[in-house]
Amino acid sequence: MAINKTSDLEVLEHLLYASYLAGIAQNITSVGATHAIAHAFGSQTVIKHGHANAIFLPKVAEYNSQSSIRP
Repeated sequence: MAINKTSDLEVLEHLLYASYLAGIAQNITSVGATHAIAHAFGSQTVIKHGHANAIFLPKVAEYNSQSSIRP
């Protein structure tokens, strides 16, 4: 991990900001179900968390688009 290999505060600041933006994006785009499913799936398989998100996102997005009251 980059955070373990640097003491460069500018690099760490950028990592923190990227994490913050990712959290905001996740919150406003209705991917909570995808993330939860990916966690459960990842705990039972060797599939990495990011890959699991990519696997489930299309179906969850399709479901959300048909059932969500959000525009």
